[in-house]
Amino acid sequence: MNFRPADSSLLPWKLGNTISTARASEILGVCTSTVCEMIEDGTLQAYKVRNMPNSPWRISYNSVVAYVERMHKINGLEKRF
Repeated sequence: MNFRPADSSLLPWKLGNTISTARASEILGVCTSTVCEMIEDGTLQAYKVRNMPNSPWRISYNSVVAYVERMHKINGLEKRF
């Protein structure tokens, strides 16, 4: 008998380490469409919840933190996190 693997083992990150596009837009201070563009151009790491066009994105929180730190370093600002 074959058992299906747990859904959590199929995800690229642990569930607690992902955020929604709305939360990412709040952290970054941009609109959600900008966050989606950042996902599509590879700036942020994310995956679709379901393999459908209108499926929501789940974004790696660590990629958001890394982006903020990179922008602060480039602009000579103090670390935010």
